[in-house]
Amino acid sequence: PSKKKIEDSLRIKAFTRCYDAASRLNHLTEWMKKSQEEQKFLGSHMFALTLRCSVNRSLWSPLLTNDAIRDFHSDPFPSESVKADAPLRSLLIRVGQLLGAFPGHSVLVAIGQIVEKVRQLDIHTNSLGKVMSGLEVILRKAQDWEQHASQHVQLGRPLKEISSLVATWRKLELQSWSHLLTIRENRRSVRPRRHWARLYALIHGISESEEVRASLNEAALKHGHSPSWIWKGYPEISKRLGADGDVKCIEDLAKVLDTFILTSNIAEFRTRLDLIENFANELRNDCEVNGPTRVTLTRLLLSFCNYYSRFEPLISKTITTLREPIEKRLKDEVKLAKWDEQSYYALAESSEKNHRKLMKFLRDYDEALDTSVLSVLEQNFADGVRSMNQGTAADHEPVTTIPSNVSIFPQLSVGGKIIGDN
Repeated sequence: PSKKKIEDSLRIKAFTRCYDAASRLNHLTEWMKKSQEEQKFLGSHMFALTLRCSVNRSLWSPLLTNDAIRDFHSDPFPSESVKADAPLRSLLIRVGQLLGAFPGHSVLVAIGQIVEKVRQLDIHTNSLGKVMSGLEVILRKAQDWEQHASQHVQLGRPLKEISSLVATWRKLELQSWSHLLTIRENRRSVRPRRHWARLYALIHGISESEEVRASLNEAALKHGHSPSWIWKGYPEISKRLGADGDVKCIEDLAKVLDTFILTSNIAEFRTRLDLIENFANELRNDCEVNGPTRVTLTRLLLSFCNYYSRFEPLISKTITTLREPIEKRLKDEVKLAKWDEQSYYALAESSEKNHRKLMKFLRDYDEALDTSVLSVLEQNFADGVRSMNQGTAADHEPVTTIPSNVSIFPQLSVGGKIIGDN
């Protein structure tokens, strides 16, 4: 019998993982033509639904995602959340027994309702932090009963198991603190994607006729003809020479994109540049397929990306420099923090104290990530040109000595000496 039970559990595990993989693949290939014979999969859907709604929640074990960086308060953690099911069921049974002796007691009824709500949470979509918050509400409400109940009518062991589980999860939360700065940074880097629609409208809003005029002007310059601005005010001469290049819309787009990058904070810099680079690659592929009708706009976006990508190491270095002192303080706090398991009130007090310190570190890092790209680039450009005594000198006070060759051409120096100097 035991051998058969193990085999059944393995079959169920294999089924759930295959079903989960198939559902993800189906979601990623929505654009493909679907099979019309959905009735063949009806049995699989019903079995999967039965497993998910089963009393034994551990039966459903889908594919695990990358657990390297997990946000305790946002990401689901089914393998941990399912541990709360057994003590919650035991507590619910105990509450039912006490209600038999104290029918309609408001505290017991409230505890039972909260337990039911927590058990109804979907552990595959709700974070471990949310499940833990539900358990803490149960503990807080249970104190109203435990303080006044005699020993033989106390909630007893199920409540202690829940309290022990909360303390264990608090320690797990503490371990996740080391990843909080990275999680905060990743969330910031996702925000620029909301600008995709506006960038699409700006870039694709330029008509092909305007790009053709810009291309003609560029061709005229290549063959030695005069640029269009020389013949401004003389439309007949400009038209006869082929220099009628009204490229104002292209110039305006360049200014908008430049502002888009410079007004970005350092956390969003790479993602914003990636958005523009994606449109540049799109237009380049379009030129290869449909001919060079949009070559001017393509060159603009590619050169724009090439220019600003040179500053990516500088931005990354700035983020690292601002992060290091905050990360050090956070790690020191993790070493000192602890969860007092003696009682519910001691656990709640230590939890609140640690969370206050944590929020202070996160606010400091948010302020650091809010540093604008423009300020970082200005500081880099001014290095070796403005006065080094920026604390007391005016912002635009010039240096009084000629900068050295090494400070002017750092890329050409080897060991502090300019290549080619005698």
